[in-house]
Amino acid sequence: MKDLPKKIRVMGEDLVLFRDGGGKTGLLALHCSHRGTSLEYGLVSERGIRCCYHGWLYDVDGKVLEIPGQPVTSTYQDRLYHPAYPTLGYKGMVFAYMGPRDKKPPFPIFDTFELPDYEIVPRKPNFLPCNWVQNKENQMDPIHLSFLHTIVSGAQFNEGFAAVPEMEWIPTPIGMAYIATRRVGENIWVRMADSIMPNIAQVPATTEDGTQAKIFGRPEATNWAVPISDTETMVFAFKRYRIVDGKRVDLSAPRPFDTRSSATRYDSGAPPSVFAAISCSFLMASLAAACAARVIA
Repeated sequence: MKDLPKKIRVMGEDLVLFRDGGGKTGLLALHCSHRGTSLEYGLVSERGIRCCYHGWLYDVDGKVLEIPGQPVTSTYQDRLYHPAYPTLGYKGMVFAYMGPRDKKPPFPIFDTFELPDYEIVPRKPNFLPCNWVQNKENQMDPIHLSFLHTIVSGAQFNEGFAAVPEMEWIPTPIGMAYIATRRVGENIWVRMADSIMPNIAQVPATTEDGTQAKIFGRPEATNWAVPISDTETMVFAFKRYRIVDGKRVDLSAPRPFDTRSSATRYDSGAPPSVFAAISCSFLMASLAAACAARVIA
């Protein structure tokens, strides 16, 4: 995000995302409280965003700072607030809490976010033309790796995934995990993935094939499945690198093309400035608790 506001949609709600001249991030209802003009055409200022139609100036928290044309003695602007949601920046992504303010949870820092000898960076988001629950189901479905990603399409990761694994699912305090086990020669190849309710997944490395000894592996990515509408989902992720001798070791197998966007090259990492939409969560605070938390950018 630079000097242009970004129009985004989450759970059917149209919003505008911007960063003001002071570096603060705002997430506001898209349409100006005055005449309904889209704030995506607004002017980002040193403090807040100004509507292009009549110049109303909104702070990042929705407070109306200026109403041009009002008498100097007017207190009208002091009695107005535009709908806005609090945000938090973390490692190149922007998270927003969209539930009741008195139920706002602490931002969750999972152990995989702050690992020694690892680095996490934002990954290019993926748009999916489906309901977010379909993506969530896919995250706990290890057999699709054998067919969709290997047998049917050709090996997107490596041929080792073609073997259908022995599968087990176990509940965890915050969701569930699967265990997929294959025999590779004399080795037992075990892969585990986490599902963190309601919309987070941590997926294991796709660079391994079971031929090398492994004591323990960290997830290659932490994903958020963000509902845009009932039929659209955006998946945001932190990609994870292992740092060896000061250099990055990629945990993701190279994929020449992202089949979900036709001939677009699959970019496994992207600078934070390219992000302009939402990625669900403060853990989504809990869909059960009013579908509250979401991540942006």
